[in-house]
Amino acid sequence: MSYLTVIVPFYNTEKYLPDCIKSLKEQTFKDFCCIMVDDNSSDNSRKICEEAVESDNRFIVIHNEKNLGSSKSREEALKLVKTEYVTFADSDDTIPPDAFEELVRVQKETGAKIVVGGRRYTDYEDNERSRISHVDNVDDVLKYYFELRGDTTPKGAGLWVLWAKAYKTQLFENIIFPEFSNGEDQCINIQICNKINGSDFAFTEKCVYTHRDNPNSLMHCVDREQNQTLKDSKEMIWREWEKQWLIDNNLYDKYEMDFIANVYLVGLGRFLILQNNPSKEDLQYIRSVYKQYKSKVKLTKKYALVLNFYYYVPLLAKLANKMRKIIKKIGGMKIII
Repeated sequence: MSYLTVIVPFYNTEKYLPDCIKSLKEQTFKDFCCIMVDDNSSDNSRKICEEAVESDNRFIVIHNEKNLGSSKSREEALKLVKTEYVTFADSDDTIPPDAFEELVRVQKETGAKIVVGGRRYTDYEDNERSRISHVDNVDDVLKYYFELRGDTTPKGAGLWVLWAKAYKTQLFENIIFPEFSNGEDQCINIQICNKINGSDFAFTEKCVYTHRDNPNSLMHCVDREQNQTLKDSKEMIWREWEKQWLIDNNLYDKYEMDFIANVYLVGLGRFLILQNNPSKEDLQYIRSVYKQYKSKVKLTKKYALVLNFYYYVPLLAKLANKMRKIIKKIGGMKIII
């Protein structure tokens, strides 16, 4: 039996899928299997995938009868995993040739349940934007998780994304996979973090993943309908999901301040930045939450500035935000938060 399984859901990524598959085939570590999940693509992705892996018995291709999203696609694939460890990739990303070899090496040397690797961020022309090596010592796993969530730079993504790491497959037993496909990595990893100790982590500085940063992707385009209400905001939906999960698991009291500072208030700040004209009701709610916690938590400068602005001078804040967007639009720049 193979040592490692990689799960790759794909949906309409015919332009980039061949590069992803090629990077998997070129792995120096050969003892792996791969489950490709066609999420009911409407382009040529399915045909491209099937032809690319036809002669390689390490690859399995499954097809969803309807579009389920990446979260549920991964859940379906995990039902088929028989290896002790599992890793994940997005179909428009690539994996360095020695990535699996490095993840397996570190796991075998340490016995870790999660191995976290370095990663690089590029555009679609493979121009490198940043390279991150995340090596840490972990004490309280959930506290560490929330602290990283407060870091909105690529480094902060080290724990809450699913890719660039290898997981012990058993960690996914009884995990709830959310229906939505924005923020699902966070909702899965918070559950996994509650199952492990700090000593269950191992880190490597070696780059094990190349993430193509697409400014038009779901993650960047979320809530671009700039007149949404807070309850309909995709970003706030998964933050509320995490909050309810903490409550349901009797963890909210212990991690309330970490969650509010590094997740919830950041989400409210992002909502304010993205929306052109937040409703009176939403603004009242945001100001009430901020009033409750502003003297108790420490925010990053960016979100402290945004929330203070909307708290003390909301009308001026809305006007300034509109002007900021107009200036960026005139300058031909896309608004990417």
